[in-house]
Amino acid sequence: MMFTALAAILLAFVAASIILKAARTVGAAYFFTNEPSGNFIVSNTIGADGKLSPGQVSWVGGVGQYISHN
Repeated sequence: MMFTALAAILLAFVAASIILKAARTVGAAYFFTNEPSGNFIVSNTIGADGKLSPGQVSWVGGVGQYISHN
């Protein structure tokens, strides 16, 4: 019985923290790299204060190409 009560309290705490975190996020910003070593998509969350917070980096394959405009 004690374990069940503790598990229910823990579940409620985790659910509340997820909801509060989602409420502070108002958008997302995505950046694409163009590197010869490989390309990535970098995602960041935008908070209610307008600040970017680190998100995830995902490898998308392919390689970048630099072109000289001399």
